[in-house]
Amino acid sequence: VTFMRTDDGQLTSCGSGHIKFWKMAHTFTGLKLQGSIGKFGKVEISDIAGYAELPDTKVLSGCESGSLLLWENNLIKVEINRSEDRRAHEGAIEIVHLEEDNSCFITAGHDGYIRWWDFEKIDTADTFDDAPIFFMEPIAELKVGDNVIIR
Repeated sequence: VTFMRTDDGQLTSCGSGHIKFWKMAHTFTGLKLQGSIGKFGKVEISDIAGYAELPDTKVLSGCESGSLLLWENNLIKVEINRSEDRRAHEGAIEIVHLEEDNSCFITAGHDGYIRWWDFEKIDTADTFDDAPIFFMEPIAELKVGDNVIIR
């Protein structure tokens, strides 16, 4: 669970088969947390281990299949892969980190690679057809080793 850097009234949590978006709500009995479960839509439901919150309240997460998922509210805006036959990572993504200067995302996982992704391209990623898949290449990558799982 993390609080959003730009809005301490918003939290994100994740785990086995879910990601959940929480907001603080004023009720007649005081402040309460209200949660919205992430809706995977056409994307296969996945365990979510790593995510990063964007300044505009979107969230970028990894998933078991190796794709990156850009969430807006509680819906997937786009699935991000390198090409039609190459996912962002070959295996589950465990780490998704946004650099403090918002210049790039850093991801890592079960394929033994650390990859850097352009923040602006992900932040503005969009698709115009029924399959919400956006293709882009990382700006850099580092192979830590074969048979290495990065957590």
